[in-house]
Amino acid sequence: MLYTKQFLVITEYLGLRADTFTDFAGWALTLLIAIGYITYTVLIIPFVRKNLLTISWLKIFGIWVGLTSSTVEEVFFRH
Repeated sequence: MLYTKQFLVITEYLGLRADTFTDFAGWALTLLIAIGYITYTVLIIPFVRKNLLTISWLKIFGIWVGLTSSTVEEVFFRH
Protein backbone atom coordinates (compact mmCIF):
# COMPACT_ATOMS: atom_id res chain seq x y z
CA MET A 1 0.00 0.00 0.00
CA LEU A 2 1.50 3.31 -1.12
CA TYR A 3 -0.28 5.56 1.38
CA THR A 4 -0.18 4.40 4.96
CA LYS A 5 -2.48 5.77 7.64
CA GLN A 6 0.43 7.60 9.31
CA PHE A 7 1.37 9.26 5.98
CA LEU A 8 -2.22 10.43 5.50
CA VAL A 9 -2.35 11.85 9.03
CA ILE A 10 0.91 13.76 8.54
CA THR A 11 -0.19 15.18 5.19
CA GLU A 12 -3.54 16.16 6.71
CA TYR A 13 -1.76 18.03 9.52
CA LEU A 14 0.35 19.86 6.93
CA GLY A 15 -2.74 20.84 4.95
CA LEU A 16 -1.87 18.67 1.96
CA ARG A 17 -5.18 17.11 0.99
CA ALA A 18 -6.28 16.01 -2.46
CA ASP A 19 -8.39 19.14 -2.91
CA THR A 20 -5.71 21.58 -1.75
CA PHE A 21 -4.48 22.45 -5.22
CA THR A 22 -7.77 22.30 -7.12
CA ASP A 23 -8.81 25.91 -6.52
CA PHE A 24 -7.09 27.55 -9.48
CA ALA A 25 -8.58 31.01 -8.88
CA GLY A 26 -7.29 31.12 -5.30
CA TRP A 27 -3.77 30.07 -6.30
CA ALA A 28 -3.75 32.51 -9.23
CA LEU A 29 -4.81 35.37 -6.94
CA THR A 30 -2.14 34.38 -4.40
CA LEU A 31 0.52 34.36 -7.12
CA LEU A 32 -0.67 37.74 -8.43
CA ILE A 33 -0.54 39.29 -4.95
CA ALA A 34 2.96 37.87 -4.30
CA ILE A 35 4.28 39.15 -7.64
CA GLY A 36 2.69 42.55 -7.02
CA TYR A 37 4.19 42.83 -3.52
CA ILE A 38 7.66 41.82 -4.69
CA THR A 39 7.52 44.23 -7.63
CA TYR A 40 6.32 47.09 -5.44
CA THR A 41 8.99 46.45 -2.82
CA VAL A 42 11.79 46.26 -5.40
CA LEU A 43 10.67 49.49 -7.05
CA ILE A 44 10.11 51.51 -3.87
CA ILE A 45 12.97 50.43 -1.57
CA PRO A 46 16.46 50.96 -3.08
CA PHE A 47 18.17 48.69 -0.52
CA VAL A 48 15.97 45.76 -1.58
CA ARG A 49 16.63 46.47 -5.25
CA LYS A 50 20.38 46.54 -4.63
CA ASN A 51 20.49 43.27 -2.67
CA LEU A 52 17.73 41.35 -4.44
CA LEU A 53 19.93 38.78 -6.17
CA THR A 54 22.79 38.55 -3.67
CA ILE A 55 23.11 35.31 -1.77
CA SER A 56 24.07 35.44 1.90
CA TRP A 57 24.00 33.09 4.85
CA LEU A 58 21.39 35.28 6.51
CA LYS A 59 19.00 34.83 3.57
CA ILE A 60 19.55 31.07 3.55
CA PHE A 61 19.01 30.95 7.31
CA GLY A 62 15.84 33.05 6.94
CA ILE A 63 14.42 30.67 4.32
CA TRP A 64 15.22 27.67 6.55
CA VAL A 65 13.61 29.33 9.59
CA GLY A 66 10.55 30.28 7.55
CA LEU A 67 10.01 26.77 6.21
CA THR A 68 10.66 25.12 9.57
CA SER A 69 8.46 27.46 11.58
CA SER A 70 5.61 27.31 9.07
CA THR A 71 5.69 23.51 9.15
CA VAL A 72 5.64 23.47 12.96
CA GLU A 73 2.82 26.02 12.96
CA GLU A 74 0.71 23.97 10.55
CA VAL A 75 1.18 20.77 12.54
CA PHE A 76 0.56 22.46 15.89
CA PHE A 77 -2.58 24.40 14.98
CA ARG A 78 -4.18 21.66 12.87
CA HIS A 79 -3.87 19.14 15.70
